[in-house]
Amino acid sequence: MRTLFYTLLLLPLSSFAQDNPDIYIEQIGNNNQISITQEYSGNTAEITLGKSNESDNNSLTIVQQSIGQQIAQIDIPSGINNSVSINQQGTGNMVATVQGLNGSANAIMINQSGSSNNTFNLIATAGTVNNADVISVTQSGSAGADKSFTLNLNGSSGATVTVEQTNPYTANSGSMTIQCTVCGTYSYIRH
Repeated sequence: MRTLFYTLLLLPLSSFAQDNPDIYIEQIGNNNQISITQEYSGNTAEITLGKSNESDNNSLTIVQQSIGQQIAQIDIPSGINNSVSINQQGTGNMVATVQGLNGSANAIMINQSGSSNNTFNLIATAGTVNNADVISVTQSGSAGADKSFTLNLNGSSGATVTVEQTNPYTANSGSMTIQCTVCGTYSYIRH
């Protein structure tokens, strides 16, 4: 039984959800792959890595493309070298949140596009330590589509952050709060 359990932890996990789904995953262990694709209205996907122990070298992908609200949330309370990719497309409001970020060399890539309001939040709680994380966010859309982000990195050292917002029709907003010991590269690009 124990051997089978560890073997299952190393297999890729894929999920394809039907109409109006909510998916919640609490992942333990290292070297895991999770891929979620949601293609209907009103999507929610939440993944927690390493809730009780550090979780390293994981690959997480969430793709949401539909009408209606789309919510993607990743919680990384402790881990290194994790890759997170969230791609949201469609006509409903989109919210992508990475919270509890605590660790090193994590790569976070967010892409939000469509005729919708897009919001991205990255929240590292007080007392966390983040070294050499790479965060790349692209928000694009058409008329009437507001774009906003909040980026809060506590205890950051050497992070690389790029946020790009493209919407020639509507004003966008952004907020970066970065507390760093050795600051890395931070850029905000508005088209």
